[in-house]
Amino acid sequence: MHGNVEVKHTGGEPVLGLLPTIFVFDNDIGGNLEVKNNNVNSINIFDNKIHGNLKLNRNVFNFGTISNNLTDVKKTHK
Repeated sequence: MHGNVEVKHTGGEPVLGLLPTIFVFDNDIGGNLEVKNNNVNSINIFDNKIHGNLKLNRNVFNFGTISNNLTDVKKTHK
């Protein structure tokens, strides 16, 4: 996949007490992956090659806003 991928403005008010869950997995992204302004149960990002940057901004989870939740992020070089 060439270019950037954005996942933004998902969620909102819970339906039957549930919020959506974001899954991004097994992709080769030529640019940046940005996940921002989402109101969700969880964000799951795994087994991706991201040639640009991974950005998580202003996401609210069902149990509150989490900061410093990035672990084991590796930059891929061509």
